[in-house]
Amino acid sequence: MQHPKDRPESKDEFAAEVKKLRERVAELETIQKRSKDIEKIITVQRNLALACNETHDLEKGLKLCLEAAIKVSGLDCGGVYLIDENTGDMNMVFHSGLPADFVKSATYFNAQSPNTKLVMKGKPVYSKHHELGVPLSKARSKEKLLAIAVIPIKHEGNVIACLNAASHTLEEVPEHARNSLETIANQIGSSIAHLKTEEALKDSEKKWSSLIKHSKDIITIIDSEGTIQQLNRAITLRSPVEVIGEKIYDYLPEDQEKLIEKNVKFLNTGPEKLGK
Repeated sequence: MQHPKDRPESKDEFAAEVKKLRERVAELETIQKRSKDIEKIITVQRNLALACNETHDLEKGLKLCLEAAIKVSGLDCGGVYLIDENTGDMNMVFHSGLPADFVKSATYFNAQSPNTKLVMKGKPVYSKHHELGVPLSKARSKEKLLAIAVIPIKHEGNVIACLNAASHTLEEVPEHARNSLETIANQIGSSIAHLKTEEALKDSEKKWSSLIKHSKDIITIIDSEGTIQQLNRAITLRSPVEVIGEKIYDYLPEDQEKLIEKNVKFLNTGPEKLGK
């Protein structure tokens, strides 16, 4: 007598059940992997936000952004460009995983170049490197990059930077990588703008300090109360450091004292109250 499992129809049913079970296992493994990827992305984004809040150095901030982008996307190299507010040119500020000759040929693009125009459209581009639609130098062609992502970074609707990430092994940028890169680009726009402002302020302070230090004239900085905050040269026998914190009026002739007092009042109250 034939066992039920040995019947042809039973074997077919059993094989079908095994196939369904394997498909279900594969589906669960995919869900589990996707959950781990999402958890990884969330962790990287949180760490990036904390790190950007703690740094006051623009180049360090861009380094953190690129490292985070490469980590979550599975790509292996890239660079971050800043858009010059005055000229519209594009300059690479930080890069990773690229040889010196490649970097040298891709470190700067003027405002009219195809590369800059592509970025200034403001839309992410995913492509094979050689199909990007821009001229490739010998050094860039030699690197044999495959998949590439070009992600414009915006602040208040304006493109202020660009994140490029690429792979030497992947033929295309994975879907999860695209979402991750765009999320990071959206996240870091305000951070880059803030760091650029801080850097510009530092440069301005350095220039101002240099001007004060090397000026032949006496330059005094006072606050709204007429208190001396900074002084480049001695105005009495006392050193500049010794008079900081004292009132400027104590060191002025009577006619100049009234003029300075009037100017301070103007800055504090405005012209409408100056005569009151």
